[in-house]
Amino acid sequence: MKRLSTSLLALALAGFAWSVNAYSYTCKPISGFVQIAPDTGCMIANPIYKKRFPSVTFLGALGYPGTCFTGSLTNGLWGSRSITGESVSGLTLIANPPPVYSSDFATAATVLKAKDINNNTLGSLYFLDTIRFRADGSAEEQLVITEGTGAFRGAKGSLGIAGNEFVPPGAPVNGTLCLPDDDD
Repeated sequence: MKRLSTSLLALALAGFAWSVNAYSYTCKPISGFVQIAPDTGCMIANPIYKKRFPSVTFLGALGYPGTCFTGSLTNGLWGSRSITGESVSGLTLIANPPPVYSSDFATAATVLKAKDINNNTLGSLYFLDTIRFRADGSAEEQLVITEGTGAFRGAKGSLGIAGNEFVPPGAPVNGTLCLPDDDD
């Protein structure tokens, strides 16, 4: 019985390893500056975006003011390609806060619609965010890609933002965007 259990475990691990490596990705750096402003209409809670984030509850939809934002990505680079973008985002309810919870921590969801230098739409990236607010009014964010559309279909990766996104030129954004290789 022990040998059968070990064999089944080895087979399961081999299958897992194959599924993880079933696709190869090409990764490129992504950078720029993001500046945001309050969105009193809370566009991110609109059903067209909400369906992309079924597991979250937006604070703006619960009536909390100042928790939704619109923004823009400027001076963007994706690899060597110049990009710009418009974003909508909103703070989300923390359904299961950690045992030691601090009010300087928040979660959010973000949509970035990216365009190339000729104003052609490339696609959208959808993120779940973790934010830590600093005493000086700035923030540190980690945005993890949950899905992509258009040129970003199948995207994986993350972005980091550190600084004050409300003050021009915005806060610097740096990260990695990975796309599946075409030959897979």
